Amino acid sequence: MQVNPRNRPALSCLLCALMAAGAIGAAPAALAQDALSCGTLFGAVVSSPAQSVQVCSTSLQGLYEAGVKDVGASLSSYVGDEAISTAARLNGLPATASFAEGEAKLVFDIPELGIHQTFVGATRVGSAQLLHDWLKNNPDLRGQIVKYQSSHSPINPITGPGGVLSNAVATDFGASFDEVATRIATSQASAQAGVGSLIGVGMLLSRHDVAGLTVKTLSIPLSYTVRNDIDPRRQALLRGGLGVVDSAGSKSYSGRVAAGYRFPMSDEWTLTPMAGVSLSGSDASAFYTGVASGSLASTYVIERDGFDLTIGNMAGYYYSFKPPGSSSGVDAGVRQFALRNGLLISQPVTLGDRKMSVEYGLSDTRFVGHNLYQKSAQDLTISLGTNKSAFSARSFFRATLALQRARDTHGVAINVNYWF
Repeated sequence: MQVNPRNRPALSCLLCALMAAGAIGAAPAALAQDALSCGTLFGAVVSSPAQSVQVCSTSLQGLYEAGVKDVGASLSSYVGDEAISTAARLNGLPATASFAEGEAKLVFDIPELGIHQTFVGATRVGSAQLLHDWLKNNPDLRGQIVKYQSSHSPINPITGPGGVLSNAVATDFGASFDEVATRIATSQASAQAGVGSLIGVGMLLSRHDVAGLTVKTLSIPLSYTVRNDIDPRRQALLRGGLGVVDSAGSKSYSGRVAAGYRFPMSDEWTLTPMAGVSLSGSDASAFYTGVASGSLASTYVIERDGFDLTIGNMAGYYYSFKPPGSSSGVDAGVRQFALRNGLLISQPVTLGDRKMSVEYGLSDTRFVGHNLYQKSAQDLTISLGTNKSAFSARSFFRATLALQRARDTHGVAINVNYWF
């Protein structure tokens, strides 16, 4: 079979290249994988009868370049026909490949997914190319890989820090609760005429320690709120945002658009249905996936002398899909119900001559459905800002510090938002 060497694999297919680095010859794969000490998401132990080396990378592309494209650059003793073994770990997923001594046949295995394939080319490079082509045209397998990572790794593209599902849940809940929880019970007698619409922009920075690795996120939340002229508590909501996640050096990107409407059921109670779509992934992680959602949130404010107590509850359904038009697109196979509940205490404070409010919050998120590694998460927050009454035409801002925890994960986030 003739293969054009200039056909470079897409990163979604570099998994194949990673495995083609070598084989499972002399040393047991499990022992080699356990020997990995990489502080990155991608790594492999490449071995020959005379030598064994560790290859680490922040991307599949880097692992391919160091451990597959030029094995001789990693194994100084490599002459080209000895048995070569590779035991790799891709963000929690073990995979192996092997060339027997003097043979070009490549045996490829992902035991956890029941994958066992043999590729026979005229040369070892040709066999590796066959593996590449097979994976390139197998989006279902790449979807299984992402699904496995969401169930077995704390740093995962679904519910890990910056994950597409966890971000979607937080955005939907924030639109109904965090942004406008207080002062919705204000009497309409205090309403200002022509309060108009609101444009919001913010910045969220977070840092998490996840199973000994560091995950950093940066996101830019955006919002547009149209307030009804007769009753400003009735609001059409448009929410969006862009983000980047650095997971132990591996970067991925995300975006979300959501729309909803806030219905005041009484002076104290509002309901907010939302629908949204998110996209997330990167070439480095070798996948792009989408999540569509529908949710319903309830916000109830109890006014007391000197403080307000706000109760927030949300239920939503979130499901993944393959983004159209992307050769790296996968469906992660996630069908998930999410429940999020929160309490918020708001107190008026005066700083200098400026009237403000301080808020103390606690929220809990639970996932019900597909077996996820992180099935729950908690946030403890304190924020300071100006009045965010639905009846005020004035701009307002809010700065929030959050302590966050989930399974094998704890971190801190700073969120600053301004509405005008």
